[in-house]
Amino acid sequence: MPTGQFKTAQAVDQTVVRKANERAVLTHIALHSGASAADIAKAVGLGPQTVGKIVADLLERGMIERGEVSRGHRGKPATPLSIASTAAYSIGCEIGWRHCELVLLNIQGEVLGQHRWETDRFEPSRLLREIVSVVDLLRRVLPKEKQRALTGFSLALPADFAVHIEAMGGSASDAAAWADLDLGEQIAQAIDLPVTTLSDGAAACWAQLAAFPRPRPDNFCFIRVSDFIAIGFIVNSRLWDPADREIGLRTRHPAVAPLSIEQVGGVFGLHSKLISAGLATGDRRVSDERSWDWFEPILSDWLDSATAAVASVIQSTAATTGITDFVIDGVMPAAVLERYVAGTRQQLASLPTPSLRPISVRPGTVGTSGAARGAALKDLFRRYYSGEWEHF
Repeated sequence: MPTGQFKTAQAVDQTVVRKANERAVLTHIALHSGASAADIAKAVGLGPQTVGKIVADLLERGMIERGEVSRGHRGKPATPLSIASTAAYSIGCEIGWRHCELVLLNIQGEVLGQHRWETDRFEPSRLLREIVSVVDLLRRVLPKEKQRALTGFSLALPADFAVHIEAMGGSASDAAAWADLDLGEQIAQAIDLPVTTLSDGAAACWAQLAAFPRPRPDNFCFIRVSDFIAIGFIVNSRLWDPADREIGLRTRHPAVAPLSIEQVGGVFGLHSKLISAGLATGDRRVSDERSWDWFEPILSDWLDSATAAVASVIQSTAATTGITDFVIDGVMPAAVLERYVAGTRQQLASLPTPSLRPISVRPGTVGTSGAARGAALKDLFRRYYSGEWEHF
């Protein structure tokens, strides 16, 4: 890791300086498990004495742990350091249109507890009670002495959730109830943990970034296929989670009218086709099926229209941002995801090329739980590490 990559604050406020330096040390240890204090000092540009004090404090607090001393080499024996798996924990929560999932992760990204259930998206008070109940169950997964190390809760949900409720079959009053609701604040009060919020697309994108082998890509666009489609971006090695709808999703395509691209490109589009054919009801969940083979030939018809929609999103996004690396993932079985990616590539081949560089489209690896896991990962990274890049 080049010297100076981590920002070691030069501000007068010594508390800020100490915190920034501590984050730099933790980040280097997370990236280079087994590094010694001397290695860290050289990599992050801090003096050996400063690093020694930070390491001693982190050891005392249980944030890091020592390995076996390396002997048999010239010079002073080095003590390898690593992040303690019990240092900190976070809960990630994804709220979908008819489901909710909570995942408990430790600071190393390991899943310690997980619960997913179908829920009524139009009853926020009931959903709040269910979330509080599951949080209580997940706390009990941790030993009593470690429950205080549960440091946060991160909420991922679709952008413009309230706007789409009527499209999903809800009423105007349902939509108004969600529009006026600050669910994050209510959850924070109920579980006594700080709560952060991000879009489901951004959360799943962060999970995919963590899942990539190093060196990870500097720029890519992650397309998540759930009930609707959502997008997250890594731009210049940073997660970009816009407040407005994602780039490209407002593009229209003749193949998807009168539905929006996010509707037809998502499983909502398949479900709508199945209902029209009399093969499903409004209560049946397509994503619950382990195999989607029985949906044929409607599945093939949906894939044609969905991949045409997503290809137009990719084309406009590449033209707007210059990003040419795209990852598609979601709630589909692996075989359907392969067809979705292949279909998108085929549709792109028939469109004008927006860039001199070829567009790459590949399948993701985080699957159904990506948004919940990514939310927890992002919360832990935000609290303990430096920058927006290269961790776990």
